[in-house]
Amino acid sequence: MAIEWNPGPPPPPGFIVRGRVGFDRDDAKFVDSSTSYMQTVFRPLGTWSPLGPTESRYVHGTPHQNVTDRSTGVVTPGQGTMRAHHIADHEIQLMICDYMNGTINMAVLLDRIGALYLTSWVDVIVTPRLFKIWLQWSLALAKALTVITSQVVRLSKTKQAEYATRLSEALSSSVANLRVGHAQTDVALAHGVAPRMQRGVYDLFGYFIGWLTGHNFAQPTLSVETSLVSSSWDSHYTGHLTAPSGTSVIVNNVFIGPGGIPGSLFISEEDPLHPATRSTRPVPQRYPGTTGLTGYVLRSTRSITHLGVIVLILTLLGYKGKELIWPRALPRI
Repeated sequence: MAIEWNPGPPPPPGFIVRGRVGFDRDDAKFVDSSTSYMQTVFRPLGTWSPLGPTESRYVHGTPHQNVTDRSTGVVTPGQGTMRAHHIADHEIQLMICDYMNGTINMAVLLDRIGALYLTSWVDVIVTPRLFKIWLQWSLALAKALTVITSQVVRLSKTKQAEYATRLSEALSSSVANLRVGHAQTDVALAHGVAPRMQRGVYDLFGYFIGWLTGHNFAQPTLSVETSLVSSSWDSHYTGHLTAPSGTSVIVNNVFIGPGGIPGSLFISEEDPLHPATRSTRPVPQRYPGTTGLTGYVLRSTRSITHLGVIVLILTLLGYKGKELIWPRALPRI
């Protein structure tokens, strides 16, 4: 089990992380197939595509990594990609343990879960992704309620740990938390947040806030998802993130960067420039209006706007039964 009760001593009694949670196979397939479809949707837009370079070149159906047939020894070459977490599964497990051990309260727990399920305009245009994210968010909240209730009614510590593990599995492998990334760079990210960049003009409300605050979107800017996540989770990383071994360093509490290039961070959604083996870039600016009360206004406005756009899309499609935007060439998950 990924989360267990440690009766101590030592260390002091409490819930601890013991092992990693695995990918949900269906979610992993969904991330791969929807990435392939997003390429066909956004390719005509050229530089306006919200996809990162690694996602843009991903080939659906080709293995992420080299695969060796045990019976024949034949190696099928991979493409150097992997399904990358936006927030590392280990950090999600630690956050749940923080709640169960009383380090954070219920409001912080639910806020961080909500930040993890932030949607983007990519998810709006590819409607099955958005519906799946909404469903998984609802199921995650139900699992969170189970964890909260298990403590209120004082179930056994073993049972509480079991419910906590189920919640961590749901949060870790949700499609909102996964994307296709560059393998070596993502490994170097360790437990830091995997940064996502703002690409294209999709969030008009965010651009309005940027106009009010004089934000220059011509400069590299973190995506609104990454900016809001780093704001909501910052105190978590301040307490948990330690400097990784080797040549990596901590950047702004949340990210991981190469030790030999001060003020830079690893970014797995981009391809490294040769001869480098990992992708780095100078620290981008944060998306405007993503801290404090403005951050909550931005989140709620995006959700309402997304819902309105989905209704419009389905209306224009002449929605009938299960007719959604989805390529016929790709299998439905």
